[in-house]
Amino acid sequence: MSKHIAGLKVGDTLDFKGPMPKLPYAANEFDAVGMVAGGTGITPMLQVLEKALADPADATTFALLFGNVTPDDILLKGRLDALAAAHPGRFAVEYYVDAPPSWWRGGRGYVDKKAIARFLPAATQKTKILVCGPPGLVEMVAGAKVSFKDQGPVGGHLADLGFSRDQVYKF
Repeated sequence: MSKHIAGLKVGDTLDFKGPMPKLPYAANEFDAVGMVAGGTGITPMLQVLEKALADPADATTFALLFGNVTPDDILLKGRLDALAAAHPGRFAVEYYVDAPPSWWRGGRGYVDKKAIARFLPAATQKTKILVCGPPGLVEMVAGAKVSFKDQGPVGGHLADLGFSRDQVYKF
C-alpha cells in the first residue's frame, strides 16, 4: 500500500474503513494473557498491552512470544522492552528469529510448542491466548482462522497443549 499511497497525486482520493474493534479488553477478566505474534501481528498485541498495563487496578499478567525473520525485522522492540522493564512481574517478552546472526541470543527458528508450553500461561478457565501474524504462523500455533467472523476450531500447538476455542483468539 505504501507505494500506492506515495503515487497518489494532489486531489486523488483514498477510501479507508475502520476502526473495527475485534476483541474488547476488560481489566481482570483473565488472570493471564499469553500472546504469540509474528511481524506486523504485533499491532493488536501492543494495543492490548498498553491499555492493560496503564491501568494500575488491572492485575492481569502478560507473556508475549514475538517471531520475526531477522533481528532487524523486530518492530517496536524498544517500546516492548520498555514496557517489560516498567512492569516486571506483569509483562514479559521473548523474541524469536528465523535467520539469526551469530551474535543473536534470543530464540532461534519458529515459535514452537516447547516455547509456548514453557513461556505462556497454561490452559485454565482464567487464561486467554491471543495470536496474530502471517497465516502460516496462525495455523501452526492455533489452527487456521476460517473467516473474518469465524475463528474456526483451535488446532496446532495450542490444541496439543489443551487450549479450547474459548481460550484462544486469532486476530
